[in-house]
Amino acid sequence: MGNIEQIFERLNTQQILSFIRQGSEALTISGESYEQRIKSAESQINKALEETVKDKESNLKLEQEIVRYTSACEDIYMEIGIKCGVIMLINLMKTN
Repeated sequence: MGNIEQIFERLNTQQILSFIRQGSEALTISGESYEQRIKSAESQINKALEETVKDKESNLKLEQEIVRYTSACEDIYMEIGIKCGVIMLINLMKTN
């Protein structure tokens, strides 16, 4: 049972995501919640925008374009994730 227990101890969705998207192991695993990770990324992009684009109107327009871009990526990766989940389920059903 030791080997099987080790498999479950190593199970990490961030690692699985890294293997699927990048073909390699994740260098770091975040212990933060989803909300914390989003806030951290948002804080970093807002800081970069404020440092780069001083005009508030231009800053807002650029921020809207970034949101539009990330929303499109989010939709696409969600769809890919759903398809991957279905394919994994089909493959699991074939083996059983």
